[in-house]
Order: sequence, then structure tokens, then C-alpha cells
Amino acid sequence: MKEAFEKNRTSEIAIQTKQNEVAQRSAEADAIRKLQEALASAGQNYVMLRAIESGKIDFWVIPEGQAVTLQTPPRNSG
Repeated sequence: MKEAFEKNRTSEIAIQTKQNEVAQRSAEADAIRKLQEALASAGQNYVMLRAIESGKIDFWVIPEGQAVTLQTPPRNSG
């Protein structure tokens, strides 16, 4: 009787563990889907923001309709 009880308990724990894993994977998939939607709607703006934040590109704000000639300074490689 005790052995049957232990097998039943072990089985219930295994089932709950699998249910938890499925719920976790579902939540992860939902988070990935939401991130993909946000990136798709942000488009090039997100890419531009990340590039500016990385410090690997220079960024200037130029008033619309203004003719400006810019020359970038040399970057230090050290």
C-alpha cells in the first residue's frame, strides 16, 4: 500500500513539474512574440537608437531645411 502511495505521489509530482515547464515555455514564447512585435513596430528607429547608444556612430541634429557640411573628426584607436 505504501509503495502504491509513493508511486502515485511521484507521478503527481512529475505531472506538476511538466505542467510548470509547459507554462514556463509558453510564457517565454509569449515574451519573444511581444519583443518581436515591438522590434517590428520600432523598425529602423530601434537600430538607430542602439547604434547611437553603443557610441560607435556619431549623431547630429540638423534643423530641417538647413544646408550644413560636416566632417567627422578622426577616431582614436587606443
